[in-house]
Amino acid sequence: MKKIILLNFVLCLISSMALADDIDINPIVVTGNREPQKLSNVMTSISVITKEDIDREQPQDIGTILQNEPGIEVVRSGGLGAQTSIFMRGAESHSVLVLVDGLPFSDQVNNTVQIENIPIGLIDKIEILRGNASALYGPGAAGGVIQIFTKNAAGIGPYESISYGSRNTQNYLFGYGGKFNDTTFNISLNRQQTDGFATLNPNQNYSDGKYGGNISNPANNTFYSNNLSANIVQIIRPGHEIGFKILASELNSTIDATNNMNGITGNFSPAGPNGGSAYAYDYLEKQNSKNILSQIYLKDAINNYWNSNITLGSSNTVTRTNWNSYDISEEPLSFFTTHQNNLSWVNDFLLTQNQTILLGLQTQQTKVYSSSAYFSEDPFNAERILNSVFSGYTGKFDAIGLQLNGRYD
Repeated sequence: MKKIILLNFVLCLISSMALADDIDINPIVVTGNREPQKLSNVMTSISVITKEDIDREQPQDIGTILQNEPGIEVVRSGGLGAQTSIFMRGAESHSVLVLVDGLPFSDQVNNTVQIENIPIGLIDKIEILRGNASALYGPGAAGGVIQIFTKNAAGIGPYESISYGSRNTQNYLFGYGGKFNDTTFNISLNRQQTDGFATLNPNQNYSDGKYGGNISNPANNTFYSNNLSANIVQIIRPGHEIGFKILASELNSTIDATNNMNGITGNFSPAGPNGGSAYAYDYLEKQNSKNILSQIYLKDAINNYWNSNITLGSSNTVTRTNWNSYDISEEPLSFFTTHQNNLSWVNDFLLTQNQTILLGLQTQQTKVYSSSAYFSEDPFNAERILNSVFSGYTGKFDAIGLQLNGRYD
């Protein structure tokens, strides 16, 4: 087994108070019932991956750190940037809802979650809710929910992280978090790249001498990405705040795609020596993906018993794939876009110290577009609007807990 040696050079400027902080083993989470509550009080199966966990394990992508969680299986089709599927408690990957700062993140054309497109360097915390959560989060959450929170390091000043590893793997992070009166802000820039490796081993090429065989591509699967996250929060008065968040990323990767036909020329690869089926050549795909998620929100403590949160957000995913045999051309093979607008109003009502009521309204507009030169398909456009009403009750009575949720879409 080849031993990978990773050298990390981490330069952090943090306050002396931050050095004295202890790790919180009972953090506040929101994914369990869409209300803030201590982890020890959550009645569903939920776990938290903290910033300290990410710093300690130094994963190169989200799939790497998720594969250590119980009940989760991670399946990859290659190295960094290759499609990564998440299966939770046996449910299909499209039944696992991925949220980024509360906004859904998915490719609605292919019904996949492109979790490989979320930069690990800009992640502050991950909450994992296992089991059917459709009564809380609607379609797509039958297997569970993975909610990802981007960096919110307001007030800590500058911070940096640089790492270098085998295969010329590099990861750079530069950011600044500050505070001015009642305004806090944070901005982070991240660059990640690797020379990668050949997903299919050329030494395992074969020919059966009659029906053809497999011809692997010796080229490495390269990857690089440029990423940005930023947020700003303005305290209007105690208990009332308005904020804005944005996450933008562009990723470029090369991946293997075995086929017996060139997607550009339409020509089949040569037949076997005795006229059998064609050889399956390993063509390379060059994939470019651009993602932007943004939102503005308003949090209000109406009184001591009523908290309101209004969020207006949008997510955009654009994926373009080019195809050629051994070198990369700019001929488009496929083009997919997903645009989602999301408006939600979530209200928490405190009945007693141990009992809360959740009431919420949500509307989500989804637009998709796709075109595929490989399948000679006409461009496809579709739009869907999903209106939802949801509610919940959470109560704690000594050693007995009760949680009820309902939703209408």
